[in-house]
Amino acid sequence: MVVNNDTFFQLDGDDEDITPQSDLSLPNRSIFVVTTAALPWRTGTAVNPLLRAAYLSRKMKEINDNNNNNQTNATTSEQQTYLSRKMKEINNKNNNQTNATTSEQQMVTLVIPWLELEEDRLELYGNNQNFTTSQEQEDYIRDWLRGANMNEEADPVNGLRILFYPARYHSGLKSIFAMGDICSTLRNQTEGSLLSDAVCVLEEPEHLNWYRCPGEGWTK
Repeated sequence: MVVNNDTFFQLDGDDEDITPQSDLSLPNRSIFVVTTAALPWRTGTAVNPLLRAAYLSRKMKEINDNNNNNQTNATTSEQQTYLSRKMKEINNKNNNQTNATTSEQQMVTLVIPWLELEEDRLELYGNNQNFTTSQEQEDYIRDWLRGANMNEEADPVNGLRILFYPARYHSGLKSIFAMGDICSTLRNQTEGSLLSDAVCVLEEPEHLNWYRCPGEGWTK
C-alpha cells in the first residue's frame, strides 16, 4: 500500500475491488451529485440525478446510523485496519467536538442549475412554472419528491440538500450551461468539513465540461 497526502492507495489487487476513494459505504462521507438539468424539465439529466441523490441520502443515513450504533462489521486485513484508523481520524477532525455523525446531518447534496434569465425559464419550463426565485424551484422539487413517497428525503432540514449554480439555456443545443465555475460554487456555499473526503458524482460529465471556466478542475 502507498500513503500520499493522507490518501490510501492500493497498488496490487483485483481491478474489480472497491477502492477506499470510491467506496460509498464508508460512514460520514459527503456526496455531491452534480447535473446540468432540474425539474420541472422532465429530462433524464434532471430526474435521474434527483432520484439518485434522494436514494443516496436515504442510504447514507442508514450507514451512519449503523456506524453510530457500532453495528459495522469488524475487519482485520491490513487495508481495512489502516482505512478504519484513517477514517476515524478524518471523522474526528470533521466533527470537531462531536464524536459521530447524526442522521439529521445532510450528507448528500444535489447540485443543479438556476436559470438566471426569465426568458430561459419561460422557454424551458413554460408559463405555469415560471419561478421567480431558486427557492420556488427548490420547493417544487421537494413537492415532487413527496409525491414520489420520499417525504424524509424531501425535508429541507434533515433530508436532501439542494444547491444551485448560475446557468443559461442554449435553445439551439437544447442544453443548459453553467455561467461560472461550479467548483467555486461548491467551495463558497459548503462548510469546509463537508468537502473533506467528499465524493462528487458528475451526471453526464461531458455536459459539465463543454465550456470550461477558469479555475481548478473536478479532480482537484
